[in-house]
Amino acid sequence: MSQSLDSRTREQLGLEPGQRSVVITRVDFESEADAKGLRPTMVVTSVNDQFIHNVSEWTSAMDALQPGAPVKLDLLLPGGDREFPVFLAVPE
Repeated sequence: MSQSLDSRTREQLGLEPGQRSVVITRVDFESEADAKGLRPTMVVTSVNDQFIHNVSEWTSAMDALQPGAPVKLDLLLPGGDREFPVFLAVPE
């Protein structure tokens, strides 16, 4: 699950005022995302190098992928000081 960043969430996560992305709100236990280290409060900035500014863009990007297809997520940790990629498969 994810939600668009609003000003309050950006402030709570220590992100820049203009940061536009989505924040992870839930990760299913024992899922591949869980095993790869995705956690609530991480921010998704892009899917397969396509910038994500809101939940609508996130949903569109993920819906365009086939189940089991590889996907690259660029994530930003709370505080906004470190961005890194995570590679996983689209859930079936």
